[in-house]
Amino acid sequence: MALAGDAERERTVASLRRHFVEGRLSVDDLGARAELALGARSRSELRAVLHDLQPPWQEGVDRIATTARRGLRLAALVLLASAWAVLTLALAIAFAVTLAVVGSSLSVVAGFGLAWFAVSYMLWRPWFR
Repeated sequence: MALAGDAERERTVASLRRHFVEGRLSVDDLGARAELALGARSRSELRAVLHDLQPPWQEGVDRIATTARRGLRLAALVLLASAWAVLTLALAIAFAVTLAVVGSSLSVVAGFGLAWFAVSYMLWRPWFR
């Protein structure tokens, strides 16, 4: 049985305060656990005080995972917007060439309008799910 020192008891109480500030503990629970932590004689008693709370290292892991998800989502958005811009430019060039060769008609304008809408819808639809 490893005995707990004053510094370890203070770290445990500081950890309890952090959990209280983050909304994981009520005032009564904080008081009861802090009293147990300050009266603990062994490290196992200190671990028992924190047994059902999230470990401090897990907060960092959660923060890193959230940042990574945001970064991946931003990269996917940039990639999707780039693909949409390239396809829109290709349709605009094809539309201009068709207008120069065939001339303006309602079917040409409607056809390219529908083609652009279909491409845009198919690209952006998964993003907004």
